[in-house]
Amino acid sequence: MKLTAPTMCTSSLQVYSRAFRSPKTCCLVCCLQITDTPTYEDVQKYNLTPGDPRLSSPELATPDRLLFLDGTIQSMSLSENVYHEALVHPAMFAHPAPKQVAILGGGEGATLREVLKHKTLERATMIELDAELVQISRKFLPKMSNCSNFIGRSENCFDDELANVQYFDARAWFVDRFGDAPTIEAPPKFDVIFIDALDSEDETAIADHLYSDGHFINSLLNSLTDDGVLNIQVGTAATIDDPRADMGIYKNREMLFNLLESSEDVAAMLIYEDPHCGFLEPHSFLLVCKSVTCRSRWYARSDQVDYEIYDRIVRTHNKVRALTYFDGTTQRSYQWPKKGWETVYCRREPMPFECAYRTMNMQAELHDFDLENEENSSFRVETHKNESGKIISTKVYATTSIPRGSFVMPAHLASSLQVTTRNLEGLKKNTEVGGGRVAVIQDLLGFFESYAHESAADGSAQHYVELGGSVLIRRVDGREEANVDKWVPNHPSGIRPKYSPVYERNRVSFDVFMVATEDIEEGEEVVMYRGTWQ
Repeated sequence: MKLTAPTMCTSSLQVYSRAFRSPKTCCLVCCLQITDTPTYEDVQKYNLTPGDPRLSSPELATPDRLLFLDGTIQSMSLSENVYHEALVHPAMFAHPAPKQVAILGGGEGATLREVLKHKTLERATMIELDAELVQISRKFLPKMSNCSNFIGRSENCFDDELANVQYFDARAWFVDRFGDAPTIEAPPKFDVIFIDALDSEDETAIADHLYSDGHFINSLLNSLTDDGVLNIQVGTAATIDDPRADMGIYKNREMLFNLLESSEDVAAMLIYEDPHCGFLEPHSFLLVCKSVTCRSRWYARSDQVDYEIYDRIVRTHNKVRALTYFDGTTQRSYQWPKKGWETVYCRREPMPFECAYRTMNMQAELHDFDLENEENSSFRVETHKNESGKIISTKVYATTSIPRGSFVMPAHLASSLQVTTRNLEGLKKNTEVGGGRVAVIQDLLGFFESYAHESAADGSAQHYVELGGSVLIRRVDGREEANVDKWVPNHPSGIRPKYSPVYERNRVSFDVFMVATEDIEEGEEVVMYRGTWQ
């Protein structure tokens, strides 16, 4: 077999290659470029100090080991931990307590390694077609399946008692057990499934089959528990320069998305990417949820995720944190799809409804309520009191003409307080303590009941509490009586799409901003429908 070093190594000082025969053509390349310098581990290993000339040369730099299958790069040893942590942990923490996990592919063992870091795990079933690839990885990429530092795990991840490694074609394995006409008795359903296979843009028969086979996709979904999560690495991240997704090299990915969107078993699809996986461009992943409740964990605050990591990840023998890259702040960065996904999504034909609201209309006027400077305020407030002097109602009037489509009190609404269902439940439990000390909490909850609304992102468990001048606007029971409403109308279908980078990316803005639904004349009262945010 003739081996050719990859382009990135043509200027290297050293290139080592080794080829193996297996169901696929496998090539392992060790690459050291003339521009490489020692890693942090190299500095520690060789006790390098500031000023050492070897810090700026490749002399002591560890060569990167690159694994190729059929000419397509699969893993890079110096950055594989970032890729595999980005693949595994967002999905594992999107589930409340994953016990049964399946891995499709992942012959290097690194996906299995990351899964085995979770204490809740009871069984990790790995279905890999190529048994020889596993042996090659164990010998020449030992770090990727090394579990020796994890308390309670085996020296090698493949040998762990929780690992169930099977050598089969993954598609046939799932179709035979979870397809519409199963021929083999199915094991317990899975809480989380990972597809760690070829990129969707790879021009191979395997990639075409993997991402466009509806029977296979249905089998995967059938194999998940009711709150199960499927995570798929979907190749190079989208950019704003990409063509319509079904026309370019990412047509297989778009076909996969369409299949999942059309499935009744899919409740939510969340796209994210990471730029540190070692590839030339950011790599992307698609999280598929059978229950919308996964959004509440996906959108968790960074401190909540950090606590989950502390609580659920195994300890290490050397006392070093088991996760080297993923943490609560990393998860926070995944929660908003990048601009490229939104842009490409909106190139679908016909253009999705919500794409018209990707940005605030720059031609629309902004009318705010200024408490400190009446001359700058577009509104004034009148209070109405009873005989004892207690305020019983307030009304808001326009002090200038407000054209239809103008944003109403945007600065105040942008200051809305964000709380979660868990926050509200905690406050309610505090009131059960009893005594006058909780009266202030009861008053706060009463305010929340009147001026808090749940996010339209179903399952997110997020609530927004109006804190500004909008709370003074009189509420009415009929929408036809109101002259202001939420900025983004309800989706024409009545249901938000399962996959929409626009809704996920702009969810907060969509949940708080309000516009005039008709021309409001100077001196006219501003009136809001009581169910505006429903």
